[in-house]
Amino acid sequence: PRGVWARAAERGTLPKGLPRLARWSGLQTQRGSAWRNLCMRQHYIKENRTLRRFIVTGPEDPKVFDIHAGSSSGSKPKLGLAFDSYPTIGRNGCGTKGAVVRMFLAMDANFRDPSDP
Repeated sequence: PRGVWARAAERGTLPKGLPRLARWSGLQTQRGSAWRNLCMRQHYIKENRTLRRFIVTGPEDPKVFDIHAGSSSGSKPKLGLAFDSYPTIGRNGCGTKGAVVRMFLAMDANFRDPSDP
């Protein structure tokens, strides 16, 4: 039998009753600033004088995992998040090699409140 997702794809609408996802505004750099103004990848095509830019607005391909290191049986479980992203534009721009995707870890992330750093 065809599922609700197949019908949703045909109609171009999401199934009813799905929870709305909040924007994850609590993700911060090590210096405490917001995770935005990310480096971008760009390529100039001289044949037709076109500049192509690939702009990313936040973390990509997130993976949630349990943090067990040093925890005792009575402690509250903690979650971490690994994700790919271009780094934020720093004091020296995006470095000598330009924009390169990197892996990052967000430890002890609060997934119930996306605005909490």
